[in-house]
Amino acid sequence: MSKSSYKYEGDPEDLVRTASVPRGSPLFANPARVRGDWYALGKSHQLKSGSVSSFFVGSKKIALWRGSDGGLIAQDPACPHTGADLSQGQVIGNSLRCSFHHWRFDGGGRCIEAPTCELPPDRRLRCYQTEERWGLMWVFLGRTFRALPDGHESLTKVILTPARSIRAHPHVVIGNGFDISHLGPVHRMELLGEVSCEQDHEHGLTLKYEAQFTQRYKRVLTGSTGKGLSVTFMSDGGSFALLTVTKPFLFQTVFTARPKTTGGTDTQLAFLLPPGRPDRWIRAMLALTFLLADDKKILDTIEFSPGWVPSDAVLRKFSRVVNSE
Repeated sequence: MSKSSYKYEGDPEDLVRTASVPRGSPLFANPARVRGDWYALGKSHQLKSGSVSSFFVGSKKIALWRGSDGGLIAQDPACPHTGADLSQGQVIGNSLRCSFHHWRFDGGGRCIEAPTCELPPDRRLRCYQTEERWGLMWVFLGRTFRALPDGHESLTKVILTPARSIRAHPHVVIGNGFDISHLGPVHRMELLGEVSCEQDHEHGLTLKYEAQFTQRYKRVLTGSTGKGLSVTFMSDGGSFALLTVTKPFLFQTVFTARPKTTGGTDTQLAFLLPPGRPDRWIRAMLALTFLLADDKKILDTIEFSPGWVPSDAVLRKFSRVVNSE
């Protein structure tokens, strides 16, 4: 068997050392549903203090605003008075005023002013946890909060790629990182040694392997000649992943995947890099450029309908974790 191909002949579940995950919920790659995960909405500088805008996560609309203190607030956009769109409102200090009847809401969603009422009515907006990290604005849509994973503390240089769209569903885009059987055919990579994949928590998997480009020019440009690549790919939910490469040098890449209202994915990468080493910045970005260029052509035309075989063990486990919410 060629080293560039991966073949596993046993039970798919044996490869992944984790408790079984129920199959019941049809969330995976389902455009009609939005999983309760962290989603990147855009770059932080897009939303200035005192401004409000609307963002979509699939069919779900969110009013996102920034108060005078710079805090980022995400709330349901329908005013609880008559349903007017609060993303058309105005930020007043650290509150958001509806444009229709001038009801005003604080950052916790509480109505603090209603001009036609003696006292503000007991009405509230649903609020969502937000985070600003790596130059991006994030919102969490889950019922039970879990922290946004962090990168390695030594990687303080952040480079954001331009946002782009991919036709495939976000779960398929993130799941591509768990599809180890495509590394040889698509990326001309050979696996070196064992592959491991473990479930770290209810919503995430961690895949570890070593691999090498079979094309010499890619090995030279990425600095992996004679060393190969040591790769860890970690997911949290279905729309966030963190790629960590420790060999030939340490760098990380944050993968974001937000479902579009029209189907497909809005995605953006954040490279977490060692400071003061532009040579390594270039090599890290070249390595990902090689991989993503090959993947995008396939992900833009795929009609995902899995017919699982044993070598799909890791990707299949990822789909079950996504479905387990």
